[in-house]
Amino acid sequence: MWYEGWKHPDVPEEAIMTGPMTGPKRPADTVANARHVARIATGEAEDKVSDHAKQAAGQAGATARAESVTPERRREIARKGAAARWGN
Repeated sequence: MWYEGWKHPDVPEEAIMTGPMTGPKRPADTVANARHVARIATGEAEDKVSDHAKQAAGQAGATARAESVTPERRREIARKGAAARWGN
């Protein structure tokens, strides 16, 4: 698998959760996870979330929102968008 060689410098091998579709995740240990998040925040490490995962999450959110928004609210959102675009 593509993720087998991945290793975080501060995390023991058994603390890393992996899956065939998701790849490496953040460490299970609280302190190691805090270090990892700090490294991501300072730019020392990258948060490896695939574009496919982001797209799937966005589609799921859009579907849930479409199901929960009433037709009146959709009309209001559309009118507001049209006014912003064309200045009406």
